[in-house]
Amino acid sequence: MSRRYGVICLIGMILAGILLSGCSNSTDKAAAAGKYPARPITVIVPADVGGRTDRLAQIIGKLARKYLARDVIILRVPGDAAAAWDEVAGAKPDGNTIGITSQVMLLQSLHGRGKYNYFTSLEPLAGVGAVPVAAVVRSDTDLGDRRSWIAGQRLQEKILRFGYSRENAMFHIVSEVFRRKSGLSAEHRGLSNGAETIAALLAGKLDVGFVDVMEAKEELSLGHLQVLAVTGKQRLITGELGQIPTFHELGMDIPFDSWLGIAVPQGMPPMVKQRLSEAIRAMAKDDEFRYEMERMGLLADYMESGEARSKWILAGEKLTGLVREENFEMQ
Repeated sequence: MSRRYGVICLIGMILAGILLSGCSNSTDKAAAAGKYPARPITVIVPADVGGRTDRLAQIIGKLARKYLARDVIILRVPGDAAAAWDEVAGAKPDGNTIGITSQVMLLQSLHGRGKYNYFTSLEPLAGVGAVPVAAVVRSDTDLGDRRSWIAGQRLQEKILRFGYSRENAMFHIVSEVFRRKSGLSAEHRGLSNGAETIAALLAGKLDVGFVDVMEAKEELSLGHLQVLAVTGKQRLITGELGQIPTFHELGMDIPFDSWLGIAVPQGMPPMVKQRLSEAIRAMAKDDEFRYEMERMGLLADYMESGEARSKWILAGEKLTGLVREENFEMQ
């Protein structure tokens, strides 16, 4: 009887310990969420200083103290962009590491680059904007008006020279879709970056360049280049850039702009996720955020986590179809 009583007592003590431990862990997590963030947040971006994801990280850094009461540390990871997103996917899901993502991330997964499947290892916290891809030509080129050019009514018998920056696979994708939908013949040439693409245009080595519109801003203001159209369904609203039509306006649906978002590792505690989501939402609604986005040539377009997830899925389906249909390969 005493032995049975002793066993029962022992089991009771073990169960009590488990329950107390669970309570303690829950309390610790609640306490951690309550004081989150307790230290600066690391924002991971691919190592292209001044590039699209870097620009967004700088804007978040500027507003972080206002909405999170903390500064942020921008960590630029060298090498392929997948290396940066691998860092985010492999980080501890405690809210202290977030990543700036773009549509290129989905292509990385489709081509098997990187250590992780980003569709499952990362969780979109929010969508915050997009980078319009611009089709740019020299101003002194006789291409006819925009509508006849976009409709493929000119230069049908000429093989055009298309160039794009290899920094962002979306430039290559847009050039391919443009060629196919316009019915024009073209040779594609990948260049190291946007600056090299613009230099090739100015030197007459390309007929059309596909670049980030901000990279061409100086030459546009000098009148050396003109933009045929940009991707996306809404125009930029910053000064002269607001005069540039979209492909959509000209009757050509090219849905592949390079959207930007914020992602975190899967498994973040709900209370921490809620606190971080609320801060990002407040930032995105701030007039200063919108001003800085527009100043840097980015379209402000906020989406909640669920909507951003849906956009990931839709973009993944479109990119998968393009990869299969065009046998597209990232360069």
